[in-house]
Amino acid sequence: MSEHRSPTDMLDLSGHVALVTGAGQGVGATTAHYLAAYGAAVAVNDFVLERAEAVAAEIRDSGGHAIGVQADVTAFDAVMTMTARVADELGPATVLVNNAGNAGADPRAVGHNPFWESDPADWEPFLAVNLDGVLFCCRAVIPGMIEAGRGRLITIISDAGRVGEARLEVYSAAKAGAAGLMRGLARSLGRHHITSQLGRHRLHQHAGDGGRSRQRRTDAEDAVELHDTPGRRTVRSCRHGHLSGLRRGELDHRSDLSRQRRLQCQPVNPPVRTRSVPNDTAITC
Repeated sequence: MSEHRSPTDMLDLSGHVALVTGAGQGVGATTAHYLAAYGAAVAVNDFVLERAEAVAAEIRDSGGHAIGVQADVTAFDAVMTMTARVADELGPATVLVNNAGNAGADPRAVGHNPFWESDPADWEPFLAVNLDGVLFCCRAVIPGMIEAGRGRLITIISDAGRVGEARLEVYSAAKAGAAGLMRGLARSLGRHHITSQLGRHRLHQHAGDGGRSRQRRTDAEDAVELHDTPGRRTVRSCRHGHLSGLRRGELDHRSDLSRQRRLQCQPVNPPVRTRSVPNDTAITC
């Protein structure tokens, strides 16, 4: 799995268990491969078991540790069963990537009428996977993260949730709701050394090929870059080459609000389109 790493990489996810939803194909599968390349044991979730198991097998063939787990993230009981199995086979998840999205398992069944000609049955697939799925998965893994004293909650969103998208109004609303959830969790969970962050898809050009080939990657692959040393916790952001460290002792006696203000990232010039979620244990710009 060395093809995903460079000699300057500082990230080490050994000892972490990552659950990636909607990871049987596309960006979710790529994210699962990256997390495994950095040492995490990965639970590859997909609505279709065969896809999840195929990606998990690829990771194992590359020397990583992974299992495939089938679950419909829009069904709370199925999510709870899935996370219990992950905990039994790999250990409690300390990294969650909410990647499952779009219009659910069967987008072809979704109507394409304008919002003012639609009905609640047309909205349900967007709300179920992009909002309910995020709620259910976060609810399922947070208790284990609190017990472990560490965790990363990462939800993949899009600009639709920030600025809206014509003819995708309900999808935009669901993504905005998921973003609000993550911001609220960031304020609630920082005291437990759990961060809650937003990511979006982005394209990277490969150096040395004249920019001809591009690889789709998510901010989730950067957001989990956590490094622990005695008495100090550091998060590295690859995107801006920014390295920030905060002593845990400096955080213990401040209120949540003051810590939020203290740790917010400074404006970046030029501005980036992706917003980080401030929290009181780490910075990711």
